Amino acid sequence: MKGVIIATLASLASAKITASDLSTLPFDKADELVGRSGVRYAAFRGDANSPLGFTYFTPSGALGFSIGNLKNLDEISGVDGCAEGGLLYHIHDAWDNINGTSTTGGTNCGKANTQNHYDPGAACGKASNNQYCVNNGGCVPGSSAAGDQGYDCNPETFQENNYVCEVGDLSSKFGKAEVKYGRTSGFYSEPTTPSTYYDVLKGKSVVFHCNSGARAFCALIQ
Repeated sequence: MKGVIIATLASLASAKITASDLSTLPFDKADELVGRSGVRYAAFRGDANSPLGFTYFTPSGALGFSIGNLKNLDEISGVDGCAEGGLLYHIHDAWDNINGTSTTGGTNCGKANTQNHYDPGAACGKASNNQYCVNNGGCVPGSSAAGDQGYDCNPETFQENNYVCEVGDLSSKFGKAEVKYGRTSGFYSEPTTPSTYYDVLKGKSVVFHCNSGARAFCALIQ
């Protein structure tokens, strides 16, 4: 009987989780994502002053976040009014030199540890990590898929032409994360199904920034 119970629990833990499940999962239940198939996630944890929650991505292109305990953003970021106007959030290309799977602050979440935005299509915003972008010494200007107007990524232009946006520039593609009562959440879908980047997410990171651009908190994508 004991073996049956253990096998049943293991089966439940590895069961595939749906986008509907994810959109209703409370921010303090990130542990329920561990071991689940069909989801990549970044879990935000820490001390009593740290953000608590998760960001997720699915093979179908569904993605989102649910994060609480954000009343101390000014303190952890060092920026007064960090959340005013909404938070920026991106997929960054790395998770280096960091103990654990989440952290806070501009130094810990800085370029030396998380690099810049994941941008395999060379949309080339000013924080792209793609070596071929003009900002990184290459020759590709911003949003060149739509002309020579420079980087032009927002929810409207993204719907018209997916290639004007960096894959990792999530807040420009879907809108900033508005913080109310110390919490924020958002649930979206990429226009391309299945996801064109799900399989390469493991080992990258999600970084949330103050509206000023300062890095506030981040976590490893698992």
